[in-house]
Formats: sequence, C-alpha cells, structure tokens
Amino acid sequence: AKRADRIKEGYTWDLAARARSEAAGVVTATEHNFESVVIRHEGHVLFEVYAPWCGHCQAFEHDFNKLPNLLSTHNVRVVRFDGFQNKIPAQFAEQYLYKGFPTLILALHGNKTSPSKYLGAKDVQPSLCPGAPTVSCTLINIAGEGDCNLGVRYSVGS
Repeated sequence: AKRADRIKEGYTWDLAARARSEAAGVVTATEHNFESVVIRHEGHVLFEVYAPWCGHCQAFEHDFNKLPNLLSTHNVRVVRFDGFQNKIPAQFAEQYLYKGFPTLILALHGNKTSPSKYLGAKDVQPSLCPGAPTVSCTLINIAGEGDCNLGVRYSVGS
C-alpha cells in the first residue's frame, strides 16, 4: 500500500510538474511520439528520463526547467520522458537504455542513434558547471562556433 501511495502522489505531482515544464519550454515525450520529438528533431536533444514518484527527479525539476531558456540559442530541444509509464520504442531501446531515475541523455544533431548517456542528475555537482552554478546539470558548459559544440562537465558525487 505504501508503494501505491507513493506512485499515486508522484502522478499528482507530475500533473503540475508537466504544466510547469511545458510553460518553461520543455517538451514532453511519450513512447507514442518519441521518434518525432527526439529522433526526427533537426537539432540537439537533451532528454531526461524520470519517474514521477522519484524524489531526485522531483528535486531536479526546478533546475531542469531552466535549461530551455539557457540553451535556446544553441538549437537544443529539452525533453522529459516518464520512464516508469512509457517504454522507449524497440528500435531505439538499446541506444536510449536507462537503468535508473533520473537519467540524462544527450543526442546530438546528426548522431541521434548514438546518444551520450550521463549519470543521474542526483550525482551531478552543480559547482562544476561553470557559467550557471545554480543549475545542477551536465550540459552547461556550452561553446558554439558555426555548428554548436556542446561541452559536458560532470562529477560523481561523493
């Protein structure tokens, strides 16, 4: 009963979180629109796999919602995906494999079939993200000349 209550509370949280995320410019992906939202997107995609009942995911939401604004000039689509309720479509499941929540995945333009996987957001040290110390994220160190080069900095928490 405790697990069911936790999951129910998570989905109550997710209703409001989805509205906040969409207002911030985060796109919600599901197993039904994954290909159009992630794979066919012309630019880069920063993809968060979360579970609504996950406390780390809930804590990360505020910082994650800052990313569309921070990355707006770098052609990066910021996407959230409920990995508890949805499954990555079979043809992409191996490349977008995740084992925990939250998981951040960066799919660069032209290389969507070989995305980079990062540690869960709970393990990222925000002090190692120069330029935006309040955002606990792996994708803050951004340099761009012509086509966007996305630098990544992260550290495993101790």
